[in-house]
Amino acid sequence: MRHFAVMFIAFLLFVASFKINQLLDGYLLYKDGISLLFVPAGVKLVCVLLGGVPALIGLYFAGVCVSAMLWSNIPTVSSLMLALIAACFYGLAVFWVSHLLKVRKDLSNLQYWHIVVLSAITSLAHGWGLAVAYYSQDLSDFQNLVPETLAIALGDFLGCFAVVVVFSLAVRTVRKLQAGNRSN
Repeated sequence: MRHFAVMFIAFLLFVASFKINQLLDGYLLYKDGISLLFVPAGVKLVCVLLGGVPALIGLYFAGVCVSAMLWSNIPTVSSLMLALIAACFYGLAVFWVSHLLKVRKDLSNLQYWHIVVLSAITSLAHGWGLAVAYYSQDLSDFQNLVPETLAIALGDFLGCFAVVVVFSLAVRTVRKLQAGNRSN
């Protein structure tokens, strides 16, 4: 039951953050499917770090919904493939980099520099995988592969940074409130 809850929460957080991110499209949209500040990437990072594979499954289903919202004119199998590529590239990068950095599963040794490295590598991996997927689905041209990879990576990295800052501030605030309640 816990795994289902993690999947559902990751799904809801990603779709909600995507809808909120769309409010910024007028300012930060590079092209359909590519934002120069992609807050859902940060949500994805936090979800995968905290929820593991169950969160990744929820993020896959959220990716299917988001793909269908963005490109109603592409076949369903294309939406399924785009979401699978996005989830796999991102998830594998997070798990691989976490392993290389020796980040414990309980995140007890996670440091800010780990998050920067995780964000940078996952953003590049996700950017490349998604740009190639866009090209394979005729959503992009070959000559745009590198610029779109970099645009996706930049948006993901900045989105990770924004979410991690907000998440860190929230955690610090909760800890201060808890410390204040203990002293009273």
